Amino acid sequence: MDKKKYITYTSDKQMESKWLPSIFSKEIYIHILFWLMYVLYPLLSLRGQVFMWQQWGARIASVPVGILFCYGCYFYFFKKKIKFKGIKFLLFLLLILVAGVFSTEFILRSLIYQIENFSYWVVISSIVSEYLFLFLIFYGWYTFKKNYQLETESRKAELRSLKSQINPHFLFNSLNSIYSFILEKDPKAEAAVLKLADVFKYVLNEGQHDKVALTQDIAHIDDFLEIHTMRWEDKFAIDFIKEIDNYQVTIPPLLIITFIENAIKYTSKMTGNLHKIEIRYKVNNRVLSFTCRNPYNPTSALSATWEGAGIGLENVKQRLALLYPDRHRLSILQEDNFFTVTLNIDPL
Repeated sequence: MDKKKYITYTSDKQMESKWLPSIFSKEIYIHILFWLMYVLYPLLSLRGQVFMWQQWGARIASVPVGILFCYGCYFYFFKKKIKFKGIKFLLFLLLILVAGVFSTEFILRSLIYQIENFSYWVVISSIVSEYLFLFLIFYGWYTFKKNYQLETESRKAELRSLKSQINPHFLFNSLNSIYSFILEKDPKAEAAVLKLADVFKYVLNEGQHDKVALTQDIAHIDDFLEIHTMRWEDKFAIDFIKEIDNYQVTIPPLLIITFIENAIKYTSKMTGNLHKIEIRYKVNNRVLSFTCRNPYNPTSALSATWEGAGIGLENVKQRLALLYPDRHRLSILQEDNFFTVTLNIDPL
């Protein structure tokens, strides 16, 4: 029932915003419509007034430079998070201002009408106010679009993680282990049930948030590892090292667990016992350093059920790119029958 309830909640949320993907898929037409309205606005708002053509000429002059300014910010500075900082952005603003002033003067003097008292200060103030308006419009659109992408990717991760946690393979084996504990009156039964409940609770509740405290994320990882340790008994020797200077630092949920789940599923195919899985989770001064190393058997194929489990590395890469652009480094090394995953985020 929990699974059905969760899926219904997500589906309803998607139905409420089902028009957004169609808007973003036609974004180029929205931009074209915006610039047409921007160019025609003086003609529509000042129709019949004496200085209508002068205003329209000034608007025409500002369009090429305005486009350069808006899309320079949209495709570069917004993504780089430079915004009001950095010498590059200041030089860019200066270039835009100079180009705007001279293009406006050229239009007014040569193409529209001859003027004797051309005021640079009037033109500069007009350009600054006009381009500030454009900046706010484009930054608002960029923020709206990025937030939507973050929400979409987050929801995809939640759904895939939920599928991973309660996929038939995982659920059957976990419940089967609990059943055997109960038959043998093993005290592990109660603990296994509680851990499984905690895993579901985290995915269904905390998994819907944008960020969770490290205490919650690490507790979820502990529960996940304990269930698999009880299930596989001596199959793994898990070395989970935590070096956290502030457990109240927040992190996106269901992110780190991906790498650990992959380590479990590949190591489970190994023959023999006590295969070492090394996990290091370090946060110092809001800088995350995570490492997960596990053995694998290159000749063993994963079952179809296992192949379908997990959030998926590609999904994690997309979430990292959206959440921490230019602030993360992810490397996945496959060498000497070992997988080593290293993730650094600076800062969280």
